[in-house]
Amino acid sequence: MGNVKVVNFRSVPKGSLLGFLNIFIESVGMEIYDLTVFQKDGRRWFNLPTREYEDKESGEKKYARRVHFPDETYYNAFMEAVRNAFDDYCHEQAKLNEPVQQLEEPDKDLPF
Repeated sequence: MGNVKVVNFRSVPKGSLLGFLNIFIESVGMEIYDLTVFQKDGRRWFNLPTREYEDKESGEKKYARRVHFPDETYYNAFMEAVRNAFDDYCHEQAKLNEPVQQLEEPDKDLPF
């Protein structure tokens, strides 16, 4: 599953929520929007998109899955690919935000 790429990340720091990301799965040409990224106690995890609803009996707010993997092996492989894609994305963003190094002054005058 090395063909998963992060297309966009929206930072929404709120408790353990880091934000939302959109991914592109190259092998099938599909984008999935609004995966949630959480981090707490040095652990990071991702949730597939959900739909919020109110439980009719308890009145509690609950979330229903929008995407499901019947086989846990595929689910775990997919989540690992998402994790790797997000790590790559964060690494690339950090490189883009590195300060530009100043060039050293040349020892002699340049002819222009």
